[in-house]
Amino acid sequence: MFVGFKILPYLRGMKKLSLELSKIWPELMKGFEEFLNQKWPPYWEQTFEEWVKDKQTEEITKQVSPLFTLYLKKTLRKIGFQVKEGVGQDFVWEGIPMEGKLTLSKGIGWTGNGFPKTNWHLLVKFQFDKNGQISGSLVCLVPLHECKSSWTKTSDTNNFSCLKLLSEDYDKIIMVVGNFKKNPVYLHPVLV
Repeated sequence: MFVGFKILPYLRGMKKLSLELSKIWPELMKGFEEFLNQKWPPYWEQTFEEWVKDKQTEEITKQVSPLFTLYLKKTLRKIGFQVKEGVGQDFVWEGIPMEGKLTLSKGIGWTGNGFPKTNWHLLVKFQFDKNGQISGSLVCLVPLHECKSSWTKTSDTNNFSCLKLLSEDYDKIIMVVGNFKKNPVYLHPVLV
């Protein structure tokens, strides 16, 4: 696995990061639920559980994603992450720049802006149940420049791009939580 790839110099650091994240992930998810339950009612004048009931995934993502990113940044500092936001970069881990992407979609992709991004990606996917509790998550580290998978191109009318991971890239991905099911073309997330 990974033999012959340019990622070898960083592989030890990424595997270390994977272990660190897998240790704290259950606590991080629980902490984020508590964070939402505390911060949501004063702003929205209802509990997160009440608010989420009749909402579409896109509406939930639009409101939750910035809060999760803030929570993630604060939490990951404890394990050595440095927040270093810039075009195509959110974090630095042991000198390695990293883009962080979150989706709440039940689909197979992640959405981003059209700007070029650094090689390493921390991809996160989780979903809420009807009670506003996190029902499952997936976390992985992807050396995108070493993969056939790539962000789609933007158009004249849309600055968003999408990343869907190809099944042929499965062996290059470092799983933290959850897994992927290999289908003929794309990897399908399996949340736990």
